[in-house]
Amino acid sequence: MARARVIAALAVALLGCALAVAGDDVAPSASRPKAQPPAPGGLLKAHATFYGGADGAGTIGGACGYGNLYSAGYGASTTALSTALFNDGASCGQCYRIACDGKRADPRWCKLGEAVTVTATNFCPPNYDLPSDDGGWCNPPRPHFDMAQPAWEKIGVYRAGIIPVVYQRGTVRAAGRRAVHHQRP
Repeated sequence: MARARVIAALAVALLGCALAVAGDDVAPSASRPKAQPPAPGGLLKAHATFYGGADGAGTIGGACGYGNLYSAGYGASTTALSTALFNDGASCGQCYRIACDGKRADPRWCKLGEAVTVTATNFCPPNYDLPSDDGGWCNPPRPHFDMAQPAWEKIGVYRAGIIPVVYQRGTVRAAGRRAVHHQRP
């Protein structure tokens, strides 16, 4: 009975996050308004980069232990979190609504007015060999999202590489496995 409750809770959580993500993937129409950036109240600042390919290749698996992210229902609307956000794996499955920060970004590199909902599925390890403002994007205490490229390109222009963002944590959290901690080679 307890296992059935866990499975039901996981299904509800995945459905909620999947619906939020699916809403981002639908093209705007006269009957459906365009996805809105996070509401002004409670916005937090961070930066975002991307990894993997334009088709989401290279984003399968991750430190949260979800396995194949496509068959698990996440698709390419996923992100790796910096140490400051990952919280030793407690943030695995958390949904985030992210938009380019038009107040801090060069408008050539942002898709202003666009937002994307992603799920935390991976850890972005720090790179202490580089300064946090020049390549060590995931170094503490910097809040940073290393997003799957298809999700990132909904809010940023490919050539920018890194953009300032604003975000809100979602209210839906997908249940999942404990984080698997990987050491850098």
